[in-house]
Amino acid sequence: MRRFGILRSERGQALVEVGMAVTLLVTLSVGIVEAGRAFMVVNMISNAARDAARTAAAAGPSNRDASGNISAATKSAIQSNVISQIAAVDSATTISSVVVTQAVTGGLPSVQVAVNGSVPLMFHLLGTNIPVARVVTFRDEGK
Repeated sequence: MRRFGILRSERGQALVEVGMAVTLLVTLSVGIVEAGRAFMVVNMISNAARDAARTAAAAGPSNRDASGNISAATKSAIQSNVISQIAAVDSATTISSVVVTQAVTGGLPSVQVAVNGSVPLMFHLLGTNIPVARVVTFRDEGK
């Protein structure tokens, strides 16, 4: 009779251990999914910034003003393109600014695109969002 009581308590222990293991595995799986999704969106923001800088650097004379600078209309189109590229991947991502600037870097004319925003997290295990800032510089080929 006493032996039956010991087996019964061991069955309960196994149930508790399985519950703890399943909880740990589910939390780990959710974290992996969250990190993978966030990495994908951050990578897309980097790619959109690079595409925008390349577009600005290759802007022809028809997209520039009299002094050779990229026109305001072209900058606006580039900014809209960056936002739409990112929204196509994740509409919940917030882009706070897309800035297109021209400068001289190392004696060469260059175009720089800075994209700032935040990627919301789905499960809020490590907070609510991840701030993202990407800056890409290309040599200005149209100047």
